[in-house]
Amino acid sequence: ELEEALSESQAESEATTAELLKARTRTSELAAYIEAQARDADGAMECQSILQQELDSVTEEAEGAKAKLAEAEARVEALQEEFSEAKDSANEALRSARVELARAKEEAQLAQAEVSAEIAGLTSELAAVRAHRDEIRAAQADLEAR
Repeated sequence: ELEEALSESQAESEATTAELLKARTRTSELAAYIEAQARDADGAMECQSILQQELDSVTEEAEGAKAKLAEAEARVEALQEEFSEAKDSANEALRSARVELARAKEEAQLAQAEVSAEIAGLTSELAAVRAHRDEIRAAQADLEAR
């Protein structure tokens, strides 16, 4: 989500930069137009007024584009900071999970050792019970034989 927002902000920044380049091109065209009209003495005053209005309009558009670019850059910076914080948080969670996994693994190994010891004890008891049973059967067979 952060990368998508960052990508959108960068796209806006590029669009704003394109608008600035367009405004510069338009200003250059207007300057060429002014020079051509200045040669014509009859239309010089009218041309100057029109061109001043156009220049004011282009200047206003350029200022708006600069403001949009500054906003986009601020959003990009904020998103980068948010992304960095999220990354740090994720790394901390990963470290904690690794510690917890190691702890759980150690506990599982201890439990496995306890179960193995219990099985060994029960196996020993079972062998003793079987031996006792065999002794009882032998004694019973001996009694029956008498």
